[in-house]
Amino acid sequence: MILGRADGFVAKNTLGPAMYDGFIMGLAVILVLLGVMRELFGTGAPVRQHGFAGPAVANWKIVVFSGYQPFLLAILPPGAFIFTGLLIVLKNIIDTRVKRYQDALKAKPVKGSKRVRVTGNVA
Repeated sequence: MILGRADGFVAKNTLGPAMYDGFIMGLAVILVLLGVMRELFGTGAPVRQHGFAGPAVANWKIVVFSGYQPFLLAILPPGAFIFTGLLIVLKNIIDTRVKRYQDALKAKPVKGSKRVRVTGNVA
């Protein structure tokens, strides 16, 4: 999915934006965001160390919601699909607002228009 999206972007854009997009996609920011969201909603903590970084950080935990009851669906594979869908919805909302804003900036007032005054009965 990521490679197909990157290929589609490269095919429609010049070298500069394509290189920037490739760099950002290479960082896999969206995948990190997806993982943090799933951990946050699944366990109440966005970062949990499982000892893979050594014993010094094995007990690190950032707690956002104290007393949070775990939401198992968020951690399971269906949770990944649900949160991916939510991220796509958020991206579409942002894109729509940006396009609406850009269209409003491009709209120019009609030159030469005059005010029209209507008096009396209009049928």
